[in-house]
Amino acid sequence: MTGLATFYDILYKADCTEPFTLYSQKVRPLRKHAEGKDVKNHYDSCRDLAVSFIRAYIVEATCQYFDLKNTDTIPENLPDHKNMTNDEIKHWMTTFVQPLVLNIVSESRRHISSEDVDVNGTDAVLSYGKVVLELGLIFLELCDIVKSPSRIRLLCHMKYIMLVLKGHKNKSKYALEILRLLCQHFALLSEKTANESIYGLFVNTGRTIIPADLQMEHIVRLTKGHLR
Repeated sequence: MTGLATFYDILYKADCTEPFTLYSQKVRPLRKHAEGKDVKNHYDSCRDLAVSFIRAYIVEATCQYFDLKNTDTIPENLPDHKNMTNDEIKHWMTTFVQPLVLNIVSESRRHISSEDVDVNGTDAVLSYGKVVLELGLIFLELCDIVKSPSRIRLLCHMKYIMLVLKGHKNKSKYALEILRLLCQHFALLSEKTANESIYGLFVNTGRTIIPADLQMEHIVRLTKGHLR
């Protein structure tokens, strides 16, 4: 919730109606339920809009950075992945994608802490796009961790989110809560308790993995239905 709310808090501006801004994509496809100023009560609609918006930026940024004419173009110098081990594929992907990620982060880091992405002396459109990519990848990674829980990935991701939240709002209570969580896992809790506390946050429903608090909401709604 907080990750998506921060995404909208930084990028959702009612006076930004230029093409490919978050607000324009909410208005033009007539997604009236994706109310960015009230993410808490419109979470599903805001999430769907954000995911489609972020993925569109990822595709466009990849095509532009690697000089691909369209999504059907195959990049040059691709290795023969069929004869590579998983570690070799991972190393190649890191080497291949890392320059693009560093290029995005180095620019957007200066704008996330400000209230407006438009900063004098910079390319506002480019800056806006890079902030969309960085915050968007943070949100998509968090969604992926929920679907496939991993304590190592989650703790690494929490470190990054803590910096973003603290930079955006100096008095962010969520940044302090993340710091407390990290202190517990790296200094106070035993390895067994630390793993139990992380994997206990998720519930396997048999069809998918969801957060435990969402499962509790389903149980409450089901119980209310029986009482009626």
